[in-house]
Amino acid sequence: MASSRLEIECPMCHGMIIIDRDTGKILEHQAVQKKKQSLEEFLVKEKTRTEDLDKKFAEAREREKNRLSEIEKKFQAAKNNPNLKDPPPSIQWD
Repeated sequence: MASSRLEIECPMCHGMIIIDRDTGKILEHQAVQKKKQSLEEFLVKEKTRTEDLDKKFAEAREREKNRLSEIEKKFQAAKNNPNLKDPPPSIQWD
């Protein structure tokens, strides 16, 4: 005979929900016991997070610098040729 209880994973906390198959009512909810992180683990994680954020910021700064350089090239091309209707093939207008 099959058990009248159905166990599924809670989509919110990833704990276990036990449901009565016949009535569909929730019989029990067992929350997940999370392991507490030590202070040393937390500090190491925060240090790597800070380094990752610094790296991403430096990459964004470099992209912005390159973008400004491209805008300057487009401006100079337009300035040198005021009758320019179509951009030269080497320059993509945004």
